Amino acid sequence: MRATHQALVLATLALACGAPVERVEPQATPVVAQPAPEPAPPPAQPAETETAAPSSSACATDDDCHFDDPCVPQACTATAPPDLACAESRPPPGSCVCVAERCVMRRDMPEGYLLSEETCVHGFGGPPCGISLAEGTCTPGGEHRAHGAHDEARPVCGCHGAPPDARCRLEWHEPPTCETERDCWFDDDGPVLRPIRRPRRLRGHRFEPCVDGEVAPACVGGFCTRAPVAFGC
Repeated sequence: MRATHQALVLATLALACGAPVERVEPQATPVVAQPAPEPAPPPAQPAETETAAPSSSACATDDDCHFDDPCVPQACTATAPPDLACAESRPPPGSCVCVAERCVMRRDMPEGYLLSEETCVHGFGGPPCGISLAEGTCTPGGEHRAHGAHDEARPVCGCHGAPPDARCRLEWHEPPTCETERDCWFDDDGPVLRPIRRPRRLRGHRFEPCVDGEVAPACVGGFCTRAPVAFGC
């Protein structure tokens, strides 16, 4: 016991006097090599898109439009008709014209309009009347509404008449020429509000909003049309 105590005292004195002490160096942590990152894939090339084929009804003038069948014409197209020898033939129901860059059939209308066989419903109670431009028909649920320029003849189609016997009515908009808006008026007896020459009884009369109507007549480019702003009556 005495010997152990003396050994501890001697060790303490050695440390106090700066005796060399063996230093233990820390062990370095081994570094694990990381695999090199894979190269990023090349950016995807945009897929080639096919150019849309030109519409078979696209046109620039009336001369671009033809009947689909020279023997039994039923619709208008911009595709030239085949050269056929007709075993039987039928007269065309009208003529093919170009309206708003689209071939449209202008049917012969002895009475100035055509009525559909099917009945129609005003407002939101049923499918609206629409035009099959190529065939020149106006029926409930038809394909299109033809919007030409203010100086362009075009078909108009709408539900006309009193229910339950209302029919889709097709007629052609023929804009009258004018010098000022005083030459123009509107006719509401049809499927759409249609500009007309001002009646003699209304010449000199100043248009009164909500009394004469919600849309004022205007003269644009030498043709009667509607003013760009409608009155909320």
